[in-house]
Amino acid sequence: MYCILVLGCGRSSVFLLKYLSEHASTQEMKILVADVNISEHSTQMQNIEFHVADLSNELLRQQLISQADLVISLLPPAMHASVAHDCLIYRKHLLTASYATPEILKLHFAARESGITIMMECGLDPGIDHMSAMQEIDHIKNTGGKILSFKSYTGGLPAPESCDGLWNYKITWNPRNVVLAGQGTASFLKNGCLKYVPYHRLFRTLESIHIEGIGHLQGYPNRDSLSYIERYGLQDCHTFIRGTLRYKGFCEAWDVLVQLGYTEDSYIIHNTDKLTWLELSSAFLPEYNPSYSLEHNLSNALKCEVNEHIAECIRNLGLFENEPVLHQYGSPAYFLQKRLEEKWAPPSDYVDMIVMLHELEYFLDEVVRKRSLSLIVKGDDNLYTAMAKTVGMPLAVAASMFRKGLIKKTGVLLPVDKTIYPHMLTELRMHGIRFDTKEQVI
Repeated sequence: MYCILVLGCGRSSVFLLKYLSEHASTQEMKILVADVNISEHSTQMQNIEFHVADLSNELLRQQLISQADLVISLLPPAMHASVAHDCLIYRKHLLTASYATPEILKLHFAARESGITIMMECGLDPGIDHMSAMQEIDHIKNTGGKILSFKSYTGGLPAPESCDGLWNYKITWNPRNVVLAGQGTASFLKNGCLKYVPYHRLFRTLESIHIEGIGHLQGYPNRDSLSYIERYGLQDCHTFIRGTLRYKGFCEAWDVLVQLGYTEDSYIIHNTDKLTWLELSSAFLPEYNPSYSLEHNLSNALKCEVNEHIAECIRNLGLFENEPVLHQYGSPAYFLQKRLEEKWAPPSDYVDMIVMLHELEYFLDEVVRKRSLSLIVKGDDNLYTAMAKTVGMPLAVAASMFRKGLIKKTGVLLPVDKTIYPHMLTELRMHGIRFDTKEQVI
């Protein structure tokens, strides 16, 4: 019997586990799931064997991996390299939704020699974005078109009916990743010129993006777009950018947190349990005068205009309240994460939404055309979220393809190959993950 081991059982796992549970018998699969914490909801799923395990324990982790034919890692990205090395030792295939890091890419030839596949970036973004983009790129090239520009934006957002009017954001994925998102320098190609945007300017480098049925959103560039130009085979295009979508107003308010230093994770503050949130936050300001408004204090400290709406967003997080911090120590990012987990916890009736947009401009038959693909997926409820669906279902479909022997290439792969993405996109459409396409002459 084909054995699939799932490492990690967090927010993004529910659709994956549901799929594996429902197909375990018909596809003759044994499903093992291991994590340090396993939710009561997960343990109610049939045909799955659960193991409570500290997966940072190398021997315990290797013991589990040795039993599997395929390993699916939903662990924090920092642990994937260790899991990949374990899979090489025991010659087990590995599947993840996380970015292919340089450390893992170096394993390509070792994986090929061992006859195993390490498939990375098989979730939402990265994942569905790759597959859908490559389908369109290959289609345009096959018709004789020359691609001039490629833009791709993705966002995990509240559905319009669940917006709160301030941040318009709730946490439906790893909260630490929410706080640290975008750190580093973003790089992309615009009108034939290389562009580099350091983190401290990232949330000021915005593009207005219109999504039919949703309205105008804002997009900011992802960290590294340039490395995907060659992978997509678009070396001749003059513009190439991959970015993240947020509702209007989010980025301007988040930029204040960045400028304050609240997303910094490189140092620890001690004895904070003796402080209030106001005392902790004012410590990041050169000067804080309680007789002035919050917008005045922030504007004066950051040397930029902080309007009333932005100040209200910051105030909404409770960072300037006379409440005890309670946590003894941590990085600024840790403290912000704890506050966001309280303030941005989705209510029971919350509905989230995934939005993705590809825009390709290409030259064909003496004219320039624009081809737009948009994806909107809404969650079922607070547990079966759109984020969990769009991260988990590609992994589930890929796992089924491994089981059926449909993935034959070895080494470190992304799902951009013609032998992989057509089947995956076809099955994803059956699960409600489908794109609308529009084309026009410009």
